[in-house]
Amino acid sequence: MNEELDIAIEVRFLSDLGVPAGLVNDIIREIAWAVREAEQEELDAIFENFSELPPLVRDAMRYRFEQIERDHALNIEYGGRGSLLLFATAAGLAYWVADKTLGETVREAWVESALHARLKDFLKSRVLHKRDRLLERLPGARYRPPGVTEVMVRTENEPTPRVVLEVQPDEGGRIPRPSEIASARDGEPEPVPRG
Repeated sequence: MNEELDIAIEVRFLSDLGVPAGLVNDIIREIAWAVREAEQEELDAIFENFSELPPLVRDAMRYRFEQIERDHALNIEYGGRGSLLLFATAAGLAYWVADKTLGETVREAWVESALHARLKDFLKSRVLHKRDRLLERLPGARYRPPGVTEVMVRTENEPTPRVVLEVQPDEGGRIPRPSEIASARDGEPEPVPRG
């Protein structure tokens, strides 16, 4: 496998009371935007470092890249228990575009070609750079999204390069469950957060 090309993204919503779906959606969209921008840089770096790519191939790669929706830059791998954990990977848009376009051009010889090997090695060498560029674009690094008290962002390198976002939702912005409303009206104590 080639996991050394992957960048994992872990999002931890630090709330025992649940997280509004809109906030989760907003954070995911922001991460996808950041990944897309980092992938655009990767595509530009491919163009700068592989001068042998013909103009027609470059144009095809740009076109294919532009046709991919921003939200497709992020793959949600799974969710976990706890507060709310989402595990995702940055989609390799630049690599995918280059691989598909060049593979169609070169055909059968592409996978074994020296150009394919150089491209893969080049992108491997840039993984930590890409992770750091992604980090600069994420919520918390640039701004605090609405409905959020705090966003902490950090990087880890094991087992693969990883970006971790810890999002502290503004609990005042959460609409309670019906049982919580009924309990408050009936004079019952505040509900114990689920865990």
